[in-house]
Amino acid sequence: MITSARRQAKQATLSRAFKSRIKQTTPVGVSSWVMQHARLSDADSRRLKKLYDKAMDETITEVEKSELDYLMDASAAMDLLRARLMYVSGLQPSRGMVKK
Repeated sequence: MITSARRQAKQATLSRAFKSRIKQTTPVGVSSWVMQHARLSDADSRRLKKLYDKAMDETITEVEKSELDYLMDASAAMDLLRARLMYVSGLQPSRGMVKK
């Protein structure tokens, strides 16, 4: 199954990359677009949930484990990207991306 240490290492690497490349100069329009569109599709979200449930039930195949890892990595990368953009743009997700 997915190892926590490997996942944390990947997230730390992505976080460093986003931190070094996404600066205060990111236009709010670009940040808002990414905030709205950088996420898994509904179909991928449903598939992720189905695979996760299978993993919890211990009925998941090796191929499905690989797919689950891929979907979780993609979701985590988009979450980190959105978080970094919110931070540098001063956006607040609870208020519909309103500037502080």
